[in-house]
Amino acid sequence: EFTWALGAEYRYENSFAFRAGYFNESEDKGARKFFALGAGFKYTTINIDMSYLFSASKIQSPLENTLRFSLTFNFGDGEYDEY
Repeated sequence: EFTWALGAEYRYENSFAFRAGYFNESEDKGARKFFALGAGFKYTTINIDMSYLFSASKIQSPLENTLRFSLTFNFGDGEYDEY
């Protein structure tokens, strides 16, 4: 069995992100194939992301043709002391 996925992200000025991906599942696991497109925006401590998932096969999924959003708040500077 062989399942693989591939994704890429392009960032512009550390504020905007554009993403694309592909998922290809083994025939033994269900043979699902999906494309995903997404975009994100970062401003200080707030991240806003959206993505769209659509099927590339005849296999139906509850997540097919869905538009998803997320809102993330980042607290702290993200730097940690090493032990």
